[in-house]
Amino acid sequence: MEQVKENVKMTKDQIIHELMGMLKQNQQKEESNDIFEMAAYIDSMEKKLDAVTGELVNIKNVLVEMERRQEKKPLREMVSDAAEKLEQKCQSVKHQLSEVKAGIKTKAADIIKDVRIKGKAALNRIAEFLCVKDILIQMNERVKNMHRDVSHTIDKIESFGAGMREAGQKIANAFRVIADRPEVDYSQKKKKFSKTEFFVKPWKVIRDRLEAVEGRYDRLIEKLDKLAIDVEMNREKAAESKSENRQYSGQKSNPSMAMIAEPECQYGAELFEKHQKCHETKTPITQNIKKPTTIKGR
Repeated sequence: MEQVKENVKMTKDQIIHELMGMLKQNQQKEESNDIFEMAAYIDSMEKKLDAVTGELVNIKNVLVEMERRQEKKPLREMVSDAAEKLEQKCQSVKHQLSEVKAGIKTKAADIIKDVRIKGKAALNRIAEFLCVKDILIQMNERVKNMHRDVSHTIDKIESFGAGMREAGQKIANAFRVIADRPEVDYSQKKKKFSKTEFFVKPWKVIRDRLEAVEGRYDRLIEKLDKLAIDVEMNREKAAESKSENRQYSGQKSNPSMAMIAEPECQYGAELFEKHQKCHETKTPITQNIKKPTTIKGR
């Protein structure tokens, strides 16, 4: 099986940090935080999957010990087959996760280039990271299947061990009956650390790791959804701000309206005041107008 090469952590990647810096400069702190948390979840998932691979090495060591103790062949074959299938599935998921990382980094570099050419509006393209959501959902389903397989393997090992212990106890009591000795109630005896627990221990560790990976997938998908929502809210906010600026600019560019209205209001007020004054004194407005002088005949 081809091993997936170890890559630089997403949270330490230069391209991701450059994109986050651009978002912060554009007052898009929420989107910057979303991208960092998305990168952190990917790093955590990769770490957990590496831990699963490490535990598979321990299972191989257990198989060597089982063979040395000459454990039952069906049990050894079952454990060996389950370990081989799990390793193949785990490597496949790790390879897919590496492809997702590479895709996100490529998209980030493309957005950075676009921002330098077209301006900050191109930052809204980070919503395109949502395109990896479908493949993440598929990967999460595969991890859940791995989890179910591991739980089933644990059940089979424990059932086999319990059956062998019970059979051994029955045989021991059968010999006690033949020897006229009292039977032993093993349910009342303190249980010791059995070899079954030794065999099953690495499988339980793997089960815990896979549960953690499932949780990371769920939160990563939620973070992608939140990123898309934050981008849309920022786009709407920018559109509203642009509309307000246009209205303000329109009012500022037409001062003549106010200039015309103001003297009209002043003139109307003066005329009204003069009319009221004449009405109070019962003097017609025309009284103050001087009549032309008439020249009498000589």
